[in-house]
Amino acid sequence: MKKTITVFLAAVLCLLCAGCGSITLPERFADETTEPPVSERVVAIPSQMQVQTAFEKAMEVYGWFDLCALDCDSADTVEHGGETYCRVLSDEVPSYEVLRTLVFDLFETTTGERLLDEDSETPPYIDVGGVLYTRDFARGSDVTKGEYELTVEQESKTSILCKVRVETLEFNDGYKEYRRVTGYEDFTYHYQLVGNRWVFTDFELFY
Repeated sequence: MKKTITVFLAAVLCLLCAGCGSITLPERFADETTEPPVSERVVAIPSQMQVQTAFEKAMEVYGWFDLCALDCDSADTVEHGGETYCRVLSDEVPSYEVLRTLVFDLFETTTGERLLDEDSETPPYIDVGGVLYTRDFARGSDVTKGEYELTVEQESKTSILCKVRVETLEFNDGYKEYRRVTGYEDFTYHYQLVGNRWVFTDFELFY
């Protein structure tokens, strides 16, 4: 009888040992060394002052493409695409890469590509051996537009409205005052979070 019991216990132990390889630990004993997924980086909503600064800079940079080229040296020129380019004289924008970075820091991709026009045979700015050159151009501003006032309004967590009211002017020698404000024009620009960048998604000069 003792021998039978001994054999039976040995068989049970063998079964238990054989099953050890397939034992699943409860969740509370699971490996706790696995790191949790990294959440997406949160991009802060810019302050009103930051938006105003960005708008003023966007006006300036957009003007380098639409209003008047950066100052350049007409004595230092290169030929490209049948056009004459002059070396840019700017401590702020010493190279094409700096210019390109500045453009895409302010404007969404479509606007930036349109301004740089890199697929054109005669883009407004080119890189020549690490030096920035430009076609010397200027169109002159709209003299019927005067001072502007900017109002910043948050539309959502990813969109800010820049509302601009611009004076409309009249110049007439027959009036006592040569420069006379005749009214106002209103423009709205969107400053939006695109990916991880706050950029202007619809922008043009109003003068």
